[in-house]
Amino acid sequence: MRPEVRVFIADRPLPDWDTDDDEEIDRRAEQIEAISRPVTVEEAHALATSARTTAMASLGRSCT
Repeated sequence: MRPEVRVFIADRPLPDWDTDDDEEIDRRAEQIEAISRPVTVEEAHALATSARTTAMASLGRSCT
């Protein structure tokens, strides 16, 4: 897995959709934009799992 993907995944959770922290949004956008396409199957799975974990956490639910 490429370092750019690892950095994005390790730096979770993503900010809430209604955050006012523009710097955090910009930083996370830069991280995701640094991941060149195409992603591998392994990277896609890790990114999707990371997003699901963030979404479930914001709902106060377990991902298991």
